[in-house]
Amino acid sequence: MISSARVQWLGFSEVAVGRLASADLGGLAAGAMLSSWFMAGSNRRNMTLLGAVLAILGNVLSVWFSQYGQLFALRALAGIGSGIYTG
Repeated sequence: MISSARVQWLGFSEVAVGRLASADLGGLAAGAMLSSWFMAGSNRRNMTLLGAVLAILGNVLSVWFSQYGQLFALRALAGIGSGIYTG
């Protein structure tokens, strides 16, 4: 549903929308790897809060931006945050 809305309203191609989804999932993987490296030496609550803040920030800002490069970076940021708090 969100993907088709980006195609219709923002004029992105289906390939571009797929790349945005890939940025989100790639960020999730990167965030999980980062959290696994730093989790042992840090406070788990702080890592979870950091991840949640990054995910929320990336998701909220994605609503206000419509340029492909900006959305790609914000989707990656949201993915990294999700990876940190779920990793």
